[in-house]
Amino acid sequence: MPMPSSAAAKGLLAKVYLTMATAPLNQTENYAKARDLAADLMDDGTHSLVPNVYDVFKPDYKYGPEMMWCFNSTADDPATDPQIWAPSLIEGWGDASIDPEWSDRWFENSPDEPRQDAYLILEINGTPYTEFDEQRPFIRKYLYISDEEYNTYQSRANFPIIRYADVLLIYAEAANMAAGAPSAEAYEAINQVRRRAFNVDLNAPSAVADLPAGLSAADFDAAVIAERDKELCFE
Repeated sequence: MPMPSSAAAKGLLAKVYLTMATAPLNQTENYAKARDLAADLMDDGTHSLVPNVYDVFKPDYKYGPEMMWCFNSTADDPATDPQIWAPSLIEGWGDASIDPEWSDRWFENSPDEPRQDAYLILEINGTPYTEFDEQRPFIRKYLYISDEEYNTYQSRANFPIIRYADVLLIYAEAANMAAGAPSAEAYEAINQVRRRAFNVDLNAPSAVADLPAGLSAADFDAAVIAERDKELCFE
């Protein structure tokens, strides 16, 4: 959004509280504050997940419902040249490649997850990243633009500062840590993000996407951190 909204301010404050609750400050009373702010945003209903993971970064959704506040890009004030995000195979500059150890680990742990293809460039027209000149994957998030924009170095892609998926993961982490165990609501918050990652119904239990029941607080926390690593990468 061009200007931050009250929802964006709440989301960022929740993130501040969550950060204060963890190392090095370890002010654990702030977990409850982060949880409650994130819950207010979830109850408000203004923002929601874009249902299809391939749509999250498309221009049609750059101002909502998931994007809460972004670095705004327009035709008059475009973003960084899109070639920075692309390999030389498609006349990119190869500047923003990814450590393949990270992306390969993601694939090994979740080989059938559409989100990886939606957010990363692992192949182009059947050519795997191992055959790129750079021999590394790249970031797809900021390349959901037209061929004309790409070819004229004029990207109108927005760069998220905070989006609703982040709020859900803030809630899941903070609620679990504040209570000392994951609640049904904490499970539902992270599972909505995970269901979208697999492109299944956001509001229905999913055997392929949902976390297993009965996790300890420590295991649930680790799962949320791992989910943040994938969902919010390169933002």
